[in-house]
Amino acid sequence: MFAEYAVIGKLRTCEIFNCSPEKLTKNEGGYEENMENREERYAAAEALKDEGSVEEAVTMMEGVVADHPDYSLAFSALAAWCTRLERHEDAVRHARKVVELEPNDPFSYTALSVACMRGGRIEEAEGALARSRTLQGG
Repeated sequence: MFAEYAVIGKLRTCEIFNCSPEKLTKNEGGYEENMENREERYAAAEALKDEGSVEEAVTMMEGVVADHPDYSLAFSALAAWCTRLERHEDAVRHARKVVELEPNDPFSYTALSVACMRGGRIEEAEGALARSRTLQGG
């Protein structure tokens, strides 16, 4: 299993992971806290995003989906964060994965529509929006 580590300053690491400094080990890049499950890793990535470190959050979340390719919530976050970073091709790719994992969820298609629209894929955006409306019964 791929181990995900957040490598940042010791005190900052403790703030993000709500841990004590004794639990951290020093490595060549700084300090690290091993996160075992996908929910902890998701929360840590979201904390980075909330602080404005969106690039770092994307990198961390990409590690989560590499280990958990069926975690639609993580792919959904990646789609939104990549859109925010204007990485539209990545956003569309992640949004498509959400639709693949959640084919009966209208919101997944709405999110794909937004990613496609921002990436200039108007026809695909319209198709995703139509699919979302169909699933909603409209």
